[in-house]
Amino acid sequence: MQYIDPIKSAASLTRGGGTVEAAAHLHKVAGTVAAARNMRLDSAGGMGYLGLRHALQCAAKAYVGVEDTKRIDAALATVMKARVDAPEGRLDDKSINLSGSDRIDSANPSATLALARELEFVYSDVLREERPARSAKRLFDVDTRVPAGAKTHTIRRFEGSGEAKFWRNGMEVPLVGIGRDEETFNVKHAVIGLELDFFSNQASAFAGIGEYGEKVSETIDAMEEFENILFWQGSVQNKLLGVATYPWLPKRVIAEAFGAITTLAQFEADVAALHDMVNEVLDRNPGMINGPLRFITSPRFHRGLAQNSKPETDLTLEQRFLNGQPQISSIEDAPELQNYGGTGVDAVLILPDGPKAPKLVTPTPFTMMPLQSSNYGFTTSQAAYASFGGVVMRDVLRTSRIEVTVNY
Repeated sequence: MQYIDPIKSAASLTRGGGTVEAAAHLHKVAGTVAAARNMRLDSAGGMGYLGLRHALQCAAKAYVGVEDTKRIDAALATVMKARVDAPEGRLDDKSINLSGSDRIDSANPSATLALARELEFVYSDVLREERPARSAKRLFDVDTRVPAGAKTHTIRRFEGSGEAKFWRNGMEVPLVGIGRDEETFNVKHAVIGLELDFFSNQASAFAGIGEYGEKVSETIDAMEEFENILFWQGSVQNKLLGVATYPWLPKRVIAEAFGAITTLAQFEADVAALHDMVNEVLDRNPGMINGPLRFITSPRFHRGLAQNSKPETDLTLEQRFLNGQPQISSIEDAPELQNYGGTGVDAVLILPDGPKAPKLVTPTPFTMMPLQSSNYGFTTSQAAYASFGGVVMRDVLRTSRIEVTVNY
């Protein structure tokens, strides 16, 4: 299609004094030419009054050299009047005479006074999605001694050896030897953020919803959930260790399947299997005999130990087990250990308590950055981060992870 410049076309008519003809010509051409000198077209494909006036003024300035505002306005008024009086611009009788359902004065006097929306009761409280329980920080201490900015953190151990012997003339005196080794862990940073649209935030405020506060709360929840998974499972890719996946953690699988107790023999077999879990650790590390221990397992396994009793008595498996293990004060729960080894296979962690218990290394806890504005202030964003050093077990050989089949 050949390009027609509406300004030049109108100007050629304006030079001859035909301002009205120029305006009408410009209106006709502008309705079919999309690139009319960046002038905005209305929804019907034609130009509004101000657009026509501006176009004609541009034509007068560019090609005639004079600006006759009154003459232009008069011409435009003539064009616009002709546009309104045209048959295609009028409303027909069908459009003017609206149907009874559309007329304002057609209200039914017998209709109900209350609208449907006014009869609806909306609860003021809003139900929220329940999140999985996060137990890592509930069960283990957080170590914040690593300063912000450190890329690694290292623990050191002293080792010694030597053996005394009876003295004999001419023998060499046996000497002790000492040494030291170290273990280094990474520090990694996790990030998350939120974004607010100015007009969306206005709409939320009108609806009585604090959008910013809700998004901040969601940001904190997301980071805490990430943190909990990291402390339990670790991250192989980032070389961060977790409590349940520590590389040097001794692992066992118990053949005894725990289920509902119906006989005295079954009760005693379950008690023996529980004692064996702990005794293996104590026998492997005699120095722990007098030290406190922690017995951590899934809520399902713990529930079964608490609810299954010795036949014809009220003595539960949990009570019988704890009576025989004075170094364990209670059984603790961690949902993350349920189905750890697959469906129906839960894990048990036996760990030392006190200074050598596992520590969750967190150089920088959850921190929100300053608000950032973009898009001329209509978009606001905010980032948050936390730094993690994984889990450190200073005496990993005095621990154990045991997998048990649970049929409760």
